[in-house]
Amino acid sequence: MRRALESLRRRAPDCYGEVAGCLERAPVGYAVGEERFTVAVAGGRVTVRPGWTPSAPARVLTSPPAVLALFDGTATLEGLLADEALVVKAGSDTLLELSSAVSLFAAEAATSPAFSRQFEEYRSWVQSRP
Repeated sequence: MRRALESLRRRAPDCYGEVAGCLERAPVGYAVGEERFTVAVAGGRVTVRPGWTPSAPARVLTSPPAVLALFDGTATLEGLLADEALVVKAGSDTLLELSSAVSLFAAEAATSPAFSRQFEEYRSWVQSRP
């Protein structure tokens, strides 16, 4: 996640700024499989920190295969929510900000060779897991 956000910052600073704005209004603690991290914004820069920050108003619980499906286009945020492959514990405003951030990020990432490489590395990692 950290590498992908850094690529976005370098490649598309305007998009990065929009994503940062969404995430600044909605810091989120993530659980992706066994990994826990918090994504927040400080000084206009998106930070990814290990563990959950108690002040994050939202939690996202999912699995690596669900993340893969979301970013390879075989699943939608709404579909993952409906199937409970993605659980978001947040208020509606936070959910809307998170949805906007994901949409902005995914749209820009789809045109990025650097993100494509990172995504393929992630795909290989997910598929190699038991």
